[in-house]
Amino acid sequence: MNSMILGIVGDLRVDPKRLFTADDKKELLSKLTPNEQGLYECDGCHQHFDVDELTVDHKRAWSIGGRTELSNAQLLCRACNSRKGNR
Repeated sequence: MNSMILGIVGDLRVDPKRLFTADDKKELLSKLTPNEQGLYECDGCHQHFDVDELTVDHKRAWSIGGRTELSNAQLLCRACNSRKGNR
C-alpha cells in the first residue's frame, strides 16, 4: 500500500494534492446521467449546466483537511462554488 505524504497548513494536516484534475471531472460525470438537453445538475442549487460551466469542488474543504479524492468531490456551478467558500 502506498503511503500518502501529507503537508501541513497551520496546524492542519492536509492532502498535498490541492486540485482535482480534468480526468477526475470526467470520472465524476461518467457516473451521472445528463438531462434531455445534455446538461448536468449542480450539487448545490440543483439547476442544470453544460459540462464547461461546472467545477469540481471539495465537499469538505481542502483548507480544513478535506482530501482531494473522488469520494470528497462534488460538481458545482461557479456561483455555488464561490458562495461555498472553504466550508
